[in-house]
Amino acid sequence: MMLHKGLFIGASAKNGLLKITENKITDYNASMKINSVAGKFGFDTYVGEKNRTIFSMALSYGQNWTEYSGIKYKDENNKPKLNSFTTSYFEPEMNIFFLIESNFGIGATLTYTVFDAHFDPYDLVLNEYAKFDRENAVSTQFLSFGFGFYYSFAKKKK
Repeated sequence: MMLHKGLFIGASAKNGLLKITENKITDYNASMKINSVAGKFGFDTYVGEKNRTIFSMALSYGQNWTEYSGIKYKDENNKPKLNSFTTSYFEPEMNIFFLIESNFGIGATLTYTVFDAHFDPYDLVLNEYAKFDRENAVSTQFLSFGFGFYYSFAKKKK
């Protein structure tokens, strides 16, 4: 919803999949499925002479639900401590959209996501496969690049 001269509030829903690749742990095919919902605050501005490009920046804050699958363990007495978790997150993002119609465009998105949860490889018994430094556990963070769509319910008059 547009508040005033390009400022907006809104909501978003996203999902993602992160995997442990073969070059990290051989023959290990675990994944981390992420589903998120958030409130969003940002601004849109037209760029260029013909107003056919929109630059957008926003900050989202919300909740995510993360589930692990394919976790393997060698010792039956040392099973993973968790297979899912729920936490809050924040996410700054930048977008550029090229308008095809006055209210519809396609473009690119760059986001940096930070979860309010510390990743500990020992919780997933990954220490059975590689050596980890428990003292350097940090919050789960990742950079995403993708493609997106822009749609406005208000069609701009010519």
